[in-house]
Amino acid sequence: MAERNVSYLLGKPAEYRTVSFFGEAPAGPPPAVRELARTPAPVEPVEKRAIWIVHGMGQQVPFETLDGLAQGIIDAGPNYPNGWQVSLPPRMVSTKFLSSDSLTKTQIVQRVEIDFLNPGPDPKNPKKLELHLYEAYWAPLTEGVAKLSDVLSFLYDGAIHGLLNCVRPFRRAMFPDDVSPITVPPQTEGKVSEGIWAFRIRRIVAVQILAALLIVFSLGAINTVIVAASAAKLKFPVFGEWQISGYWNQVTAIATAVTAMALTFGAVLFLAEASTRKKGSKFFKAILIGLTWLSLSITVFSIVIAAVLLVLIPWFSSVALWIQGGLHYRATQFVSTAAILLAFLLCAFAALRRASKRAGGMKYRKGPVPRSFFIIGFLLHIALLCLLFLIQYFRFIDPGQFPTWLQWTIPVFGNPYWVWPALLAISKLIGNIIVEYPGDVAIYVAPNKLDRFNEVRQKIKQLALDSLAPLYSARVANSAAPLYSKIAVVGHSLGSVIAYDTLNKLLLLDALQGNAIGVEERTCILETFGSPLDKTAFFYSYQGTENFNIREQLAASVQPLIQGSANSRRFPWINVFSRSDIISGRLKFYEVYPPGSAVPRADFPLDNVPDPDAVVPLIAHVEYWKNSTLWNKLLNVVL
Repeated sequence: MAERNVSYLLGKPAEYRTVSFFGEAPAGPPPAVRELARTPAPVEPVEKRAIWIVHGMGQQVPFETLDGLAQGIIDAGPNYPNGWQVSLPPRMVSTKFLSSDSLTKTQIVQRVEIDFLNPGPDPKNPKKLELHLYEAYWAPLTEGVAKLSDVLSFLYDGAIHGLLNCVRPFRRAMFPDDVSPITVPPQTEGKVSEGIWAFRIRRIVAVQILAALLIVFSLGAINTVIVAASAAKLKFPVFGEWQISGYWNQVTAIATAVTAMALTFGAVLFLAEASTRKKGSKFFKAILIGLTWLSLSITVFSIVIAAVLLVLIPWFSSVALWIQGGLHYRATQFVSTAAILLAFLLCAFAALRRASKRAGGMKYRKGPVPRSFFIIGFLLHIALLCLLFLIQYFRFIDPGQFPTWLQWTIPVFGNPYWVWPALLAISKLIGNIIVEYPGDVAIYVAPNKLDRFNEVRQKIKQLALDSLAPLYSARVANSAAPLYSKIAVVGHSLGSVIAYDTLNKLLLLDALQGNAIGVEERTCILETFGSPLDKTAFFYSYQGTENFNIREQLAASVQPLIQGSANSRRFPWINVFSRSDIISGRLKFYEVYPPGSAVPRADFPLDNVPDPDAVVPLIAHVEYWKNSTLWNKLLNVVL
């Protein structure tokens, strides 16, 4: 479907009273609610339904997630389900929810309203529906909280837990009314294992964890050498004894080469994302996936080799001498710099073409040109790798022997003085990215120890609860009727974990009220995409032997979504994932499996749906937003 430029209208402010999840306050409703009750009840001409979404990790700006949700719903047409047709433009509305507990809990939020019409049998009197969109915006709470050391500790802790869970059946407390598909080893000393499920983890997972650890260690080693070498070159007192003058050119050439490999891989990712489109050729998608994974593997290999060499050179003279005699550093520097410049020019040209097409209202991904850019970028990446190896043995490129008419290229491509300032800037950028993205996960995913993130974590949970609860408790003015007949809960990435926790909390609060609010009945869908829920359960659940049963079952008891079949979900849970997304995956630890079966029970509504258009490795984690799978699955239930 062609991309639309949709303008937004400003709607009239709305005000609603709410009922309490804890019962009405003894003194009655606040004055604002009593005043509202004196006014005549307005007629509700249309049915209202709501979608509540939580954004993922990283730096987010206000309303970015809400705008992405609205644009995705609008772009899902024209084939909306059940005969519905969208009526544009949408409205931006400020909404006040009047708390029945306290005036201090009254809140004003912004929402997007989208109207739908259904002609039905009488086109002159179409059925009308208002879809109200809300977001939970928690990003400012984590800004500047986590440090790089916190994130690395979090990653290492998770990797160790993951490796231990690979060598024995992974146990998890859930669904106590059903039987685990894998027999749990019998407990001793009177301990029982009811409600403890076991899962067999594929051995390849251990290999993947070790590979991830190797990458993290390698990046850390390269970063340390970059900082230490720069300080030593500037003769800082701390590094005054580290003699690097004898092999400074070699270290610089290696650093330039690994930078070139990383940046040309970044160009491959950028061009791959720019060449994908909805309902594209399966053949090209297969080629794109294969070449991008190959490019990623080559980059990882380069990083590991560079880390080993940079760490060994300062401490082992034999390695330093071998590098001095074998590394053709002038040619390495020249080729690496030229590759970086070519990759930059290729991406700049592709970006300019995309901007020009979008400005003209055309599909910039259409046609053979974007695919050609991707192929050229991949060939540049492979050519760089081949040249870096071949020139060490055959030395067919020597800038010092260039003819006169090519001498101008030596100061352009062979000058190493830009390398270390650029590396320090890249090192700082990578450190910021690690803190901004995995740092948010480290803050929110509760570890099995007391930590300094507990206060921030509780604030995030409370913020999400305060933004979702009014949608369930809001009532039509001067009436006991609920405002929304259907409410959809949606979460992306880490936001899926927050959405899962929030919905569990509301289900528990409503159960304590005798289901007076109707959370389970009016929740029409829980949709997660790019979700790490399985990974957080696998990497960070406690697997001790002394108190595992009680500790894990207490954690499970506050999660109605993984309770027994007697309390099964009455609403579907759809999880959209991609095999190219290393963060997400199928959710296996949240559904019922018959004994001895690897296939979940059909009557338990958790549907893992692959997104065929989210195909670019690493980039796939954010590709869901522009694809149709996510929105079609959502609207099939909401409308």
